[in-house]
Amino acid sequence: MNLKILTVLVCGGAALAGCVSQFEVTRETASSKSVEELCKAITAGAYNPSIADSGKIALGELYERKVFTNAEMLKIARLEAAPGMSEKAGLCAWGYYWYDVNTTITARGTKKQYVFGDGKYTSRKFLYSENGRVTAVQE
Repeated sequence: MNLKILTVLVCGGAALAGCVSQFEVTRETASSKSVEELCKAITAGAYNPSIADSGKIALGELYERKVFTNAEMLKIARLEAAPGMSEKAGLCAWGYYWYDVNTTITARGTKKQYVFGDGKYTSRKFLYSENGRVTAVQE
C-alpha cells in the first residue's frame, strides 16, 4: 500500500506535514496524552518511519499506565487484534481508525462490528466485540 495514501486516509485528507505532527509523542508529552491518542501514535509510527520513535514512546507509556494486560500489549505492539482481548485493546491495535461501527443491543448485551478500511485504497477488515470483549476479527 502507498504510505502517502494511508497517511491521508488516517488524517482525513489533511495536509501531510501538519497531520504527521499531530501523532507525534515525546517523552515530555506522553503522560498528557489520552489512551486513544497514544494508540493512534503507535499505528502512525508503524507506518511512517519519520515518527517511528513516537510510536515506541506511546507504547512505553501505555505499558507504564498498565491500561492493558501484557498479552494485549504484545498484540498491540504487533498491530494485531485477536479474540479474547478487550475491545479497547483491539481498537488500539488497529489504531482507532474505523470507518463505521454497527451496534446491536440484545437481551444478552451489546454487540459491535467495527469496519476498518474503505475497500478502495485500503482493504476492509472487521473487528467484532460483545460486551467489551473482542469475539472475532476478519481480515
